[in-house]
Amino acid sequence: MNKLTKGAIAGAAGIVLLMGGAGSLAYWTGTADLGNAQTITAGQLKAAAGTTGTWLVNNAAVPAAYKIVPGDQLTYSQNVTVDASGSNLKFQVSLANGAITADTANANSTASSNLVGRLQKAAAFTVSGSNVTLVSGTTDTYKVATAGSTTVAVSVTITWTNSFNDALTSANVTADNNAQLGGVKLANYALNVTQVA
Repeated sequence: MNKLTKGAIAGAAGIVLLMGGAGSLAYWTGTADLGNAQTITAGQLKAAAGTTGTWLVNNAAVPAAYKIVPGDQLTYSQNVTVDASGSNLKFQVSLANGAITADTANANSTASSNLVGRLQKAAAFTVSGSNVTLVSGTTDTYKVATAGSTTVAVSVTITWTNSFNDALTSANVTADNNAQLGGVKLANYALNVTQVA
């Protein structure tokens, strides 16, 4: 191979290396404007307490100075105004953090904390209203039929499940025993309304 050919090959290789180091070759490009008049608006989900709620114990009015025992069932019912709008909005209801707190004035602080744990263990909710339906295939997920403000009746059932109905284990028996003479406060009793997928 003569010097001229070798020089041409080396020069071509150098050009390729320089091109590689400087980035790829520029190609022609174009832009298509796909904009249209479509707008997207966010929905909302919020709740506010309605009428004053009522407490029942074992489906009867709560007597003065009632002392709860394992097996008792507390039910709280109240109307709640739900503002819900969203094309695919589904929600669940739950107890807010701190809805049941230990009574700090009670002399048995440990027992009070244990009672909170037993009462918070299970809370069942029912939501009813003419504009609210249960999502098919679920037991605790709801949706509104027509967007906007609607009043729903929310019922919360809290059962101090006794050890015999809550798996008779030494841990559950101990938890029940350790809650004796405890006290709880419901001053911060509140519900969460939370969007779910």
